[in-house]
Amino acid sequence: MTGPGGAGVANTRACHITPLTLGEQLPRGKTPVFIASVLSRVLRRPVTMADLGMPLAGHLSTLDVGMAYPDSLTAAIDNVSLLWQADLSELTALQRSRIDPGAWNDASLRWLLDPGYHAPGGPTLGARIGRSDVERFRSTVDLFVHLDHRYGGGHARESLVQYLSTDGGRLLRGTHSEEVGQALYSVVAQATLLAAWMTYDSAPTGTLAQRYFVQALALAQAGNDRLLGGSILDAMSHQATYVGRFREAADLARAARAGTAGCATPTLTAHF
Repeated sequence: MTGPGGAGVANTRACHITPLTLGEQLPRGKTPVFIASVLSRVLRRPVTMADLGMPLAGHLSTLDVGMAYPDSLTAAIDNVSLLWQADLSELTALQRSRIDPGAWNDASLRWLLDPGYHAPGGPTLGARIGRSDVERFRSTVDLFVHLDHRYGGGHARESLVQYLSTDGGRLLRGTHSEEVGQALYSVVAQATLLAAWMTYDSAPTGTLAQRYFVQALALAQAGNDRLLGGSILDAMSHQATYVGRFREAADLARAARAGTAGCATPTLTAHF
């Protein structure tokens, strides 16, 4: 079967991934994430660690995936890439784990104490990324925003996560100027926030949405986007209110207000 892409695309789609079998040595640590990410880009379709015969739970603590606020840009990229892969793998432990109020507190405090955080230690290898790449990514995410508004979060959530795992991961691991990098981290943060809201719509008391909120906040900080960071804290506060953690909800709203002082509009400040 051939399509607009010609024989090359047909051959790519015909590629078969043979899972590893019992007795073969499996990659350890975060290596399975990177293998799945590279194959997703090459094959132009999502490839999960389950497809590779490398179940995530056998290599990493599922309960920790995406919950910790990263210390560097490299960690932020690793964290969100790992979270996308874990989500696509539909891990039961990830979906059934309980809300951790400490994750909200740690993320908001880290964000407040590092107002100029640029997350040093970014990628030094990969394709060159320009502003046009960022704008194409933004335009595609806007389509998901439209679908979310029209049909609700459950409609295109998995498709968004798949897009983030492939194109988002490719962009994050590319090389770019500082200006393009800030725009890139900001727009991927917005897309990750959208994934968080979609997840929250589907499972408001679940920890998966909380994990997406935390990682979106770190990316917003890497992009030096304080207003977006405040909006993400506001979203965290919304979830905290829903699950009855009213003290944390108030603290998150206060952090959003304090962290955007001097750049937020009076209306937004009043909202916080």
